[in-house]
Amino acid sequence: MTCDSLRRFWQDTGLSRATAYRLCDDPTYIPTGEVIEKICRAYGWQPGEFIVYEPDSE
Repeated sequence: MTCDSLRRFWQDTGLSRATAYRLCDDPTYIPTGEVIEKICRAYGWQPGEFIVYEPDSE
């Protein structure tokens, strides 16, 4: 994600800049329900459209 698109993301969603960057930079971060709700409301998405389960490789 580019800096411009990340800036747009946190502005669109109303998330804090720190949370938006953490979502982008930390694959182990698990967002709260509030964060997921803000993303869904901003883009008209359902959680299953952007949350994907990928099991750890063995």
